Amino acid sequence: MSKKRNPLPDLKPKDNRKSFQVSEPIELMDFLKLSFPDKSRTAVKSYLIHRQVYVNNQIITQYNHRLKPLDVVLISETKIPTSKEFVGLTILYEDDYVIVIDKASGLLSIATASEKDNTAYSQLRNYVKNVNERNKLFILHRLDKDTSGVMMFAKSAEIQEEMQKNWQRYVTKRTYLAVLEGAVEKDSGSISSWIFEDQAHKMESNEEQKGRQAVTHFKVVKRKENFTLVEFELDTGRKNQIRVHAQSMGHPIVGDRKYGGNPSPFGRLGLHANILEFIHPVFQTSMQFKSPMPFRMFRR
Repeated sequence: MSKKRNPLPDLKPKDNRKSFQVSEPIELMDFLKLSFPDKSRTAVKSYLIHRQVYVNNQIITQYNHRLKPLDVVLISETKIPTSKEFVGLTILYEDDYVIVIDKASGLLSIATASEKDNTAYSQLRNYVKNVNERNKLFILHRLDKDTSGVMMFAKSAEIQEEMQKNWQRYVTKRTYLAVLEGAVEKDSGSISSWIFEDQAHKMESNEEQKGRQAVTHFKVVKRKENFTLVEFELDTGRKNQIRVHAQSMGHPIVGDRKYGGNPSPFGRLGLHANILEFIHPVFQTSMQFKSPMPFRMFRR
């Protein structure tokens, strides 16, 4: 039997994280005190204050959070900065290899010809360099300016190359929530087409195998008045893929004027990246991060 290949043989994991599995119902603070008997209550509480405690990969700061059997509690030695230090983004997770963020609508992922400073990349690059001038940041994927939600960056060229080269192996789930115009007839389905970029830099969908194949799965979450909340899951990650496929369904995303949509009742594009699940490129563990739904009219 052949041994499992280490995808990054030149990188030695600096696993400065401690992981525990919960065996019985207990409050988080009590669990932490039991897990770190040599630390004072103040030292244990500092983990919560500095956003270093994860329960099932979600940052938890409430000392009285109720834990259930089989919950996984992870303690990171990396202190996560508060959202006040950034404009339009919040760090959800950080270690020596990747950073996962929740990006707001209206913030560019990376620089454009007209805007170079106010981007998610520029803010995070400055942040890692403030920690150590030699630190760098690398793009893994992008979200459109008006799309909000979960995205991630790499901290080394090796991680970037490995993940981008084997994206479908590492990224196991990407789901988006979109508010579409009108009532979507089918409760679920899949869309497969070829997408190419025209001379006006607009993506076009076709069945003639022009461009690159794009596959999107959809499921209706809720219908309300003249709108439908739909969950999209990507098999491929083409530019504007969901926006193009929503238009091809005859139900463009609200606020998406470029692809046939009308003005949005939210004052923004109705598209949100709510789940990102991936295999960590070094630790080889499955990680999932979620961003709450921002569309108030569909909240219960």
